[in-house]
Amino acid sequence: MPIGLFQTLLGALGVLFALQFGRHAIRYTRREVSRGTVIGWALRTTVCVYAVFYFGGWRWPFFAVFGLAAASLAGGVWLEMRPKKREDLAKVIFPDE
Repeated sequence: MPIGLFQTLLGALGVLFALQFGRHAIRYTRREVSRGTVIGWALRTTVCVYAVFYFGGWRWPFFAVFGLAAASLAGGVWLEMRPKKREDLAKVIFPDE
């Protein structure tokens, strides 16, 4: 497998893991998940981003993955702090008549 493809796959995984890390970090502050879950997502993110650095060094793929992972982490925190409001579908399906 070419190194560039390997770096791309690891970078994509690192960005997705960073999103979940951000979401679980906020859930941990609300005591919805355990500390081990947050540490697991943190380790996955760190290993994937470091692997991109290990195989490529201080080049643009590492900086791109690092920046995208940081943005993804912030996006995960933002999404979890503002959860979607759930509609009451019972009133839509069964209207009061």
